[in-house]
Amino acid sequence: MASGLNVLLLEDDPDDAAVVRRSLRGSVFSIVWCERLVLALERLKAGGVDVILSDLHLPDSQGLETVRRLRSGARGIPLVVLTGSVGAEAGLEAVRAGAQDYLSKEELNGPHLARTLVFACERQEMDCFKEELVRMVGHELRSPAATAYSCLDLLREGSAVPLPAAALDIVAKAQRSLEHLLAMLEDLGQAHRTGLGRLKFELSDVDAAAVVREAAEALARRA
Repeated sequence: MASGLNVLLLEDDPDDAAVVRRSLRGSVFSIVWCERLVLALERLKAGGVDVILSDLHLPDSQGLETVRRLRSGARGIPLVVLTGSVGAEAGLEAVRAGAQDYLSKEELNGPHLARTLVFACERQEMDCFKEELVRMVGHELRSPAATAYSCLDLLREGSAVPLPAAALDIVAKAQRSLEHLLAMLEDLGQAHRTGLGRLKFELSDVDAAAVVREAAEALARRA
């Protein structure tokens, strides 16, 4: 990590804020303290924040709404939430909503807080790297694959010159391979969005027999 990390502390209880300051005293962290979400969002606009440490329950925001508003106003900045002494479930819900991690306020003393903030920054950097890698791979492979598929379509339709049956069979096999590649790229993107919590699921009835038939036909084509 960098030699210094700027922490935006969002906590309305002065005693808890003082505990955080004491825990991080003499470390690489520089702390800016806000007592209300609206003030924290204004501070974020100025930039220069490396990690956010926030209570879930504030005078102007409660629970997961705090996470959602911070995530919206601080994209790319890791968020660690503070929960009460029995806040494990609330912390897990916050992580599912986009926080990097959570801490009970009983864990604020000692080195655990500093480690959690550093690890949150490192995980955020890794998430950004993975997102950029998936985006780059998807773009760099999907575009030429789609172009190649279209060109093969023109060959199959005889737009250039009529092809003999053996050549048409080769074109069909090449197109099936490209279809498989494009499907894998789509699966890769969906899997990544799922990990980031960006993919929404909707339950619906499925014809299991039809799914099995389609899978068998796809395998037979690749054989």
